[in-house]
Amino acid sequence: MSVKSWIQKIPGRLERKCRKPIRAITGKCIVACARQVVFQGKRSWLLRVPGYSRLLRVMLDVFRLLYYLPGLEVWKISNSRLNIVFAGTREGLNYFRHLIGETGDALASMGWTSLLKISGKSNQWLDGGTDLVVVEASSLFSRFLRAPVKFVVPTWIEMLLPFSEPLESIIAGTKKQSLRNVINRFRRDGYSFVYGRREEDFRTFYDQMYYPFTTQKHAELASVRSFDVMYKMWGDKGGILFIEKDGVKVAGALCFVFEDSCYGIVLGLSDVTEDLYRRGILSYIYWCTVQWGHAQGARQLNMGETRPCAAQGPYPYKIKWGAKAALSRKGSLDYYFLAKDLKPSLQDRINRQKMICKHNGSLHALFVQGSGQKVSAVEVRERFAQVETEGLRGIILASTIPPDAEIEACVQYLQTGS
Repeated sequence: MSVKSWIQKIPGRLERKCRKPIRAITGKCIVACARQVVFQGKRSWLLRVPGYSRLLRVMLDVFRLLYYLPGLEVWKISNSRLNIVFAGTREGLNYFRHLIGETGDALASMGWTSLLKISGKSNQWLDGGTDLVVVEASSLFSRFLRAPVKFVVPTWIEMLLPFSEPLESIIAGTKKQSLRNVINRFRRDGYSFVYGRREEDFRTFYDQMYYPFTTQKHAELASVRSFDVMYKMWGDKGGILFIEKDGVKVAGALCFVFEDSCYGIVLGLSDVTEDLYRRGILSYIYWCTVQWGHAQGARQLNMGETRPCAAQGPYPYKIKWGAKAALSRKGSLDYYFLAKDLKPSLQDRINRQKMICKHNGSLHALFVQGSGQKVSAVEVRERFAQVETEGLRGIILASTIPPDAEIEACVQYLQTGS
């Protein structure tokens, strides 16, 4: 090996050696900063400093950017009709595959690439015949990503359920008959709730409910916090709302009230193999959380973070309760979709998932349209009738061609390359 080639490899070697320590340090900074963003209450004298809230969010984005600076792992997802390249984290990849609806497609690792080179690499992949490139990155890096078709899907969104008076009106109406039936069945069977804030309550919840429920139900999609992280973040702010029968705790939720919101952010069951899950105990947990939060003076329930997909997962269920979609308070990484054009097969796959995209600081329903196939006007009008009830700003059409007059009034056209 020549001296010149050895010197040229030094940046890559340093990048690999620094990856773990940089991510360990910035990961802790992200957790601490996110906690400050969520809990920047009126009691904090720092709120009187001009621009403090904005500074916190910028710092959070900076730490996320630094977390990925040592490099992004790259995978190729393919089948007989599509080739997709994903750059990001393993966790982000697993969620993206479910988001796009292609968990059965072939997956192959393409190694690592520098964050600073990802823009040029994306163009190379697209020029080389890749149908879609998806980059999981901080919003601070978004301006460096360019493609004829570009749109942004947040990795997480929040779902907010406003309280109304009387409280029972939340589950009133024919559309919520099934929810009422489930809740009333658990009431008749003698289930109730109790709230605890001791460390042993957190330990019971973590060991007997949260960890087994999350790992068994979500499998490879499970994002499990350690007990130390959970207790450090929430121990002094919240507690555990246990569901019990005859003094036996069978389920629980990590809950707290902050400002005007009650948060039910983590759920768990003592035994997911029981029929409690099939009988709908999660609905009863949410209802008990609503009752508890209302008694504490909250005006809405934050039902936790959800993947931005209206066709599957928790999103349709939470919409059924009457929840509205909102951007995550602590922010999140985003999926940046990049393409030269959109094949009909790729267009159909994305539109079938009913994704929620982010544009100009608001959430919108998403439709995509390539040059080879127009979107269904019937589907666009049907979706347009739903967006207001879901808390969305409208519909974004990411397309290489302008919308037809038939749907022009229903969509906001995201022009090529914007």
